[in-house]
Amino acid sequence: MTFPQASRYAAQHDVVMVGYRRRRRFFVLNCPEVTAALESSADFLAKASLSAYSQAFASCAKRLERSGVDLAGYTLAEQADDIEAARVALGYKRIDLPQRERGDRLAMTYSGGTRAVSTARR
Repeated sequence: MTFPQASRYAAQHDVVMVGYRRRRRFFVLNCPEVTAALESSADFLAKASLSAYSQAFASCAKRLERSGVDLAGYTLAEQADDIEAARVALGYKRIDLPQRERGDRLAMTYSGGTRAVSTARR
């Protein structure tokens, strides 16, 4: 396996990557507007910085939607549902859901239901 973040699990687990809905290939939501707002901020929690982040996220969302991206398919609830559908379809009784960055919130959303999950920190 050449995916470095998952290869450490491969010796003892099946590693399954679940992509975003309505995509036939891996797709990353790229928001350079947000990156620029973060890079130009001296105080991340200042009122002006928070306003700049909000405007950057709104600008990114509008740009992505104009290019045909349906942002409704990128919610944590939909991602959790997709992981559960994959677990059921593959016949797994339980899954390990590694947590990192946005994965923390996804793991909490996923395990908040009656789903069979354990979480692993990297």
